Amino acid sequence: VFAALAALCYSFYGMEFLECAYLHHGKRKDPQHNFSVYFYLVGLYLDGKVPVDLSAFAAIPQLILSTSLGLWSFSSTGATLPVAFLLQTIAF
Repeated sequence: VFAALAALCYSFYGMEFLECAYLHHGKRKDPQHNFSVYFYLVGLYLDGKVPVDLSAFAAIPQLILSTSLGLWSFSSTGATLPVAFLLQTIAF
């Protein structure tokens, strides 16, 4: 359903739809609208007060936690798929 709706919208609006719906999330620089724990570091970087963009590494702890919880939930606890989805959502 998701892919079908995306394809339908793309057929109407073309590349503008892809840019507004998906691609701008990777390019935007406004930390105030980004619900991330790294918003302050991004703000400092954009103001020139921090020389390195530390937000580029923001996904690494999240990826480690998400992978660890996924592996742990199936191997140690024998959790069901809904429990694994819950843990992944909390980690994200």
